[in-house]
Amino acid sequence: MELGLAEFHSGEVVAAIDELSAAMAATDNPQARVDVASRLIAPFAFAGRPEETVAALTEMIAGLPEDAVELGLQLQASRFGVAHSSLRA
Repeated sequence: MELGLAEFHSGEVVAAIDELSAAMAATDNPQARVDVASRLIAPFAFAGRPEETVAALTEMIAGLPEDAVELGLQLQASRFGVAHSSLRA
């Protein structure tokens, strides 16, 4: 995941998406998947890929513990905003 973040910060958005997506696919740990999904939102947004942004937000919401109600609502609002702003999402 660190490589993906470094690539994003250096402007290599596509490489960052590839690296972070691979990190997400490589783990079954729900918390790790939430962490990686949260890091994918900005690269997807910069790349103009709203469908993947919605998918990453959905992954994050699904992985939240039941007591994270407020965070879940914030993520749902973000997901709605992205989905509403794009016909593709």
